[in-house]
Amino acid sequence: MSEKKNTGKKAVIAVIVIALIVVIIALVAVISGKSKKGGSKSATESGTEAGSETMRSGQFDIDYAKQVTKLADYSGVAITVSNDYEINDTAKQTYLTNVLQSYGADAYKQVTDRDTVADGDYVKVDYTV
Repeated sequence: MSEKKNTGKKAVIAVIVIALIVVIIALVAVISGKSKKGGSKSATESGTEAGSETMRSGQFDIDYAKQVTKLADYSGVAITVSNDYEINDTAKQTYLTNVLQSYGADAYKQVTDRDTVADGDYVKVDYTV
């Protein structure tokens, strides 16, 4: 007798577990269906015209005016300059040489074997007359 009761209890538990799984799956399907309906907009609602390219996954229509905040008024803030920052030709040449050397050992090498600029060349343009 106790074996029949045990088997009957197991069957009832199995039916309840299966019923709970079915209910959970149905709820997930209903919830995901509502979020898709509420979250998607037509082409005219999202600001794009019908027939234009639709947005892909990872693309967003961002209103930058709402995202960027305006800076505060800093006109009343006092600034003190501690040193004289006059730039002379030697300091400028030293800085430029250091920057160009950081791109490679031969980055600052005068080209004498050709008259045209090639890909990868650095060019010094002087607009003075």
